[in-house]
Amino acid sequence: MTTGRRSRWRAPAIPGVGATYGAGPRHAPPPALWINQQWDAACKAAGCPEKLFYDFRRTAYRNMIDAGVDPFTAMDLVGHKTMSMAKRYAIRNTKAMGRVLAQTQAYLAQASN
Repeated sequence: MTTGRRSRWRAPAIPGVGATYGAGPRHAPPPALWINQQWDAACKAAGCPEKLFYDFRRTAYRNMIDAGVDPFTAMDLVGHKTMSMAKRYAIRNTKAMGRVLAQTQAYLAQASN
């Protein structure tokens, strides 16, 4: 059911990137090129000029999982709708893999004694 009012469009919630626009045809969202220019300018100002938005999303998800946040809560926070999407963006944590291998080796060494 529609109310006859246009929904409000908001740019990404990142300081210095994009802006908020009101309802109505005169306040249409800017073209994608404008948002890309704003993103590029914000990244350059932050000292990471070649980063993509999804690089930060992926890193945030990994950091939450490493910190012990429930995967479903982390998914909600970064906007992953399905577990397959979360798995696609998951970064393999080689430090965690190394700890698991060390634990396994220690277990096997103890079991053989």
